[in-house]
Amino acid sequence: MPIDLRRRSGDAPELPVPDLSVIVPTHGRPDAIVRLLRALARQTLPARRFEVVVTDDGSRPSVVPVVRELAVPYALACEWQPQGGPGAARNRAIAKARGRLLLILNDDAGPCDDLLAKHLAAHGDGAPRAWLGDFPYAPEADSALARACTRLGLVFPFAALQRDAPNGGNFFWTCNLSVPRPSVLDAGGFDESFRDPICEDVELGLRLAARGVGVWYLPGAPCLHHHLLDTEAFVRRQIDLGRGMVRLWRKHRDPALLPGMARAQGDEAALAAALARELATRAIGFEPLAAEIAALDRAPGTTPPSELAEAAVKVEQRVGWLSQTAIWLGCYAGLRELDRGAARRWLASPEPVAST
Repeated sequence: MPIDLRRRSGDAPELPVPDLSVIVPTHGRPDAIVRLLRALARQTLPARRFEVVVTDDGSRPSVVPVVRELAVPYALACEWQPQGGPGAARNRAIAKARGRLLLILNDDAGPCDDLLAKHLAAHGDGAPRAWLGDFPYAPEADSALARACTRLGLVFPFAALQRDAPNGGNFFWTCNLSVPRPSVLDAGGFDESFRDPICEDVELGLRLAARGVGVWYLPGAPCLHHHLLDTEAFVRRQIDLGRGMVRLWRKHRDPALLPGMARAQGDEAALAAALARELATRAIGFEPLAAEIAALDRAPGTTPPSELAEAAVKVEQRVGWLSQTAIWLGCYAGLRELDRGAARRWLASPEPVAST
């Protein structure tokens, strides 16, 4: 059943309607959200033309007092909610938003000064489209692993985007993305049952694409990604990605959403068995390879540029296999109803286990 995101009377006093509402979910990262809100104060778009709506998704302590102390030139709202995941947090912010357009950002985003102006201009023809800008790693996050993941497209495969044509819902990444608010409302908003911070945006993107709202690439409108990626976090992410793919398949029943499902002809048990066989051949090398990549991926700023470039090449030669194995493990976990920890324990000794 669609979620009703339309404002109710009495939610807020009537104010001049902005052109653009910036939507930001946050959890437990006060420094990140403050950095972003200060960067938004430097936008070339006049402050009267946009607002920022933040949802604190269960942080303890809450970031709301910190945010409300900021002196910024634009309208800013921030509310706390019990932790429900980024989709639920965005829905809460969208329900309060007043702009005809939404710009959805991560809390660790670093927008260029004309980001809002460029997103607003991209929607000038009024067509129902989503526009996606780049999300490169920030200089302080420039590591061998970040470079390898960027080159191979293992986190955000921007190189796969069509540049002058609409892309599918699988590119609806809410890191630096604008979309008409009515389109999101009509689609029912984010599915709040997708609680993990992965695939919940793509799920909405699939529904929007079915309604004719494609994702278009917006050049020259980057947000820096202020996030230091380490090997353990990357492995966890890829496992969660695999588990999310299972959820997408089960909701949309499109075999293209789940690796191997087309060959398995929709048979989840057959796919789980095939994944188990393949993972058993990879199990012995998984954790040692992760440790090897972690050793190559020293902290940014501690490695001379020439050594960093050499380390990035070595990581690139290894991390693709690690990523694919982690995603397959996540798919197996999703099909068997295992959490991430149980999946890694199974991989350490890949024998059949009871579903949880």
